[in-house]
Amino acid sequence: MIILSLHTGYHDGTAALLDGYNLVAAVQLERLTRKKGDGGGIPEAAMDEVLAIAGLSRTDVDVVVLSRASFPARYFKSNALKTAEYAFHKIIGHEKLKDMCTQMQQRGEGEPAKLFREEMFRADFGFKEGV
Repeated sequence: MIILSLHTGYHDGTAALLDGYNLVAAVQLERLTRKKGDGGGIPEAAMDEVLAIAGLSRTDVDVVVLSRASFPARYFKSNALKTAEYAFHKIIGHEKLKDMCTQMQQRGEGEPAKLFREEMFRADFGFKEGV
C-alpha cells in the first residue's frame, strides 16, 4: 500500500512517502524552493519529488494522509457565494488559506471529512477515485 503523507502548514510544508510501514522518501518544501520555512498550502513540489524518488506517479497512491493544517479555502465546504469567491481567488492566483482546526472549532464539527471537499482535492491533484 502506497501512502502519501502531506503537511500543509504555514511553515515547513512536507511530503513523505511510505510503502506499507516502510519510509521510502521524505522531503521538506524548503529544500526544493530554497525558501527557509516554505509552506502554506499544498506542498506540490515536495509531493512530486517523493513520488519521483520512488519512481511512482500520483495515480499510484493508495492513501493520502493530510495534517489538520492550512488548505486553500476552496477545499472547505461553503455556501455558493463563498464558493464563487474562492474560485475567483484561484483564477487570479491569490488563494486564501484556511486552517482545518480553526474551521472545525468555528463550525462545531469534530469530523474533518464533513468540512473538506475530498472529491475536489482528488481531482485537482490527479489522485485516483477512492484515495
